[in-house]
Amino acid sequence: MAPKCPGTPKESAAKRSRKLVTIEKKLEALDRYDRGERTSVIVYAIGLNESTLRTIRANADKIRASSVAGTSASSSSQCSLARSMEMERMEKLLAQLIQNKNKHNVPISKALIQAKASSLYQNVQDENEEAKDKAKTFNASSGWFSRFKKR
Repeated sequence: MAPKCPGTPKESAAKRSRKLVTIEKKLEALDRYDRGERTSVIVYAIGLNESTLRTIRANADKIRASSVAGTSASSSSQCSLARSMEMERMEKLLAQLIQNKNKHNVPISKALIQAKASSLYQNVQDENEEAKDKAKTFNASSGWFSRFKKR
């Protein structure tokens, strides 16, 4: 019998599926933690892993900022990562622009939406003084566009 390769995974080790946690659940966990509840109680009550709760606590500022930014209810149920305030604001403005164009039966293309997204992001970044220091770049790629459509 030939020996198994040392780099192959064990047959019994099953890959766990990734579970998305809603912003509402994250905020509930943060509120419980702020009230002084123990980690084990929060983990049991909400049904999260302890490492997930630690990650939520580490990103508390980003999560709260994302909820204040006005993430819509439909996208908050699927949001697993907190995005920047500039990105949230830009996408909200872009969605309003698209709705307005659709209301007036004006045809819009993918290229037009991507170009407008880039210019809106630049405008939002110029308005925000704090964002100028960070200088995050935004590329309105096809991947961003497909995720924007889903949101």
